[in-house]
Amino acid sequence: MINCLFWIMKKGMSNFNPCTDSYKILCWHLTKKCTQNCEFCLSQSNSLNKINDLKEYKKIINIIKELGFDKISYSGGEPFIVPIFEELVNYGKELKLTQIVTTNGDCLSKGLKNIEFLKKFQYIKLSFYGLQNYHDQLIKKGHFQQLINLLHILQSNTVKVGINYMLTKQSYFELPYFLEYISKFRLYNLLIQSYIPTGNFKIDNKYQINDESNINLSFLSSYKYNFEQGIKYFNYNIKEGFQVILDEKLNLYFPNQNIFEYGNIFETEKYFEGLGIIYLKELIEHTVQKRISSNSIIIY
Repeated sequence: MINCLFWIMKKGMSNFNPCTDSYKILCWHLTKKCTQNCEFCLSQSNSLNKINDLKEYKKIINIIKELGFDKISYSGGEPFIVPIFEELVNYGKELKLTQIVTTNGDCLSKGLKNIEFLKKFQYIKLSFYGLQNYHDQLIKKGHFQQLINLLHILQSNTVKVGINYMLTKQSYFELPYFLEYISKFRLYNLLIQSYIPTGNFKIDNKYQINDESNINLSFLSSYKYNFEQGIKYFNYNIKEGFQVILDEKLNLYFPNQNIFEYGNIFETEKYFEGLGIIYLKELIEHTVQKRISSNSIIIY
């Protein structure tokens, strides 16, 4: 693992590819608490959370900005569960950070109290797992239509909406039919993601495609113009494709051939045996460029 990190640090910057996401993006898992308890989710629903004080959140936002990130992708768990999420996003907006959020839609479907707040996100990502029957089987009955209703409401209020779609054994075969259905909504973008193993053999065997090298998504090109920012496929089997992650305990994780735990975000430098002192800001810069140049992200 250390050798992999050393390789990232010494490899240097790759040529910038304007076709990929150019932002220095941090994926912030705000909480593991969720309104659902999906067995394939890496977070799993519980109440674990590190902080609940707005002042502490603001300190973290300041550090994120100082480290050179210009975009935050909020996820969980369910971010809209966090009591001071709106204040947090408002502060990020004051610092001119681009912000997006991934949600299961449960909290928003109870009523949109502040549309202007939702417009502060570059876009809101709704997660789908297949066509209606399969999606509802995985989440809960009626959830697919709940998301479609929410999508209509958000768009009618000029809030930009994107879609996350996770590939499983079943959803892979449903993808062409899902695209035919969802393309009519003229969404911001579509992000198709490979299944991320949980480490539980029984669960992973149930969902993960046996030979992902045989996945053929070439047909996606026919649909890209139905989305404002096109379609992307993230292959998370190539670990360099992961974003830098900040978890609910405020620990940073970096992608390489394995996921490398750096430590707390407040540690601007840290000593690693065999490497010496690693400077956090430099590590972030190299990691971002490595992600941009990796073949884990395919643009259609």
